[in-house]
Amino acid sequence: MKDEQGFALLETVVAVAAAACLAAAIAPGILKFYRETALEYESECLLADLRRTQSLSRMVAEQGWMYGQEEPNEQKAQIHVEGTYYAFRVKSQAGIVENVHHYLPLIHVKRKDKSESSGSGIIAFRQNGSLEDIGTDMMTLVMYCDGWEDEGRKIMISRAGRMRMKRMMR
Repeated sequence: MKDEQGFALLETVVAVAAAACLAAAIAPGILKFYRETALEYESECLLADLRRTQSLSRMVAEQGWMYGQEEPNEQKAQIHVEGTYYAFRVKSQAGIVENVHHYLPLIHVKRKDKSESSGSGIIAFRQNGSLEDIGTDMMTLVMYCDGWEDEGRKIMISRAGRMRMKRMMR
């Protein structure tokens, strides 16, 4: 009976060691899959909300007059991009509507252009779709995963408001 118990313990140790070796071999692939999937998802979400902000900016007047009003009502769509989240904000006669989107774990965004080297800030568009207050020819937002800054996505917005996304490779 004692011999059988020792043999069962040995089988368990061998099985756990085999599972640990298998997990060590699979873990990097799973992490890479998460990085690529999370970056693709978050960059598509940010790009879609940037385009929605630009589209709403084309549809609303900067200042709208309502019947019987003594002062104009300011209407504006903008997106506030930070390192771990972004807030999509629309201000109209009905009030302020804000939608906050937090990035998935390990995902961050930073702004890279001549006017602002780190951090991000407010991105707004004029009625013709061009960027407001940029100061450079191109605004670049870099989305990356912690520890893999060189394998991210770049969202580039020209002064005229044209947007495109580019994958960064090693």
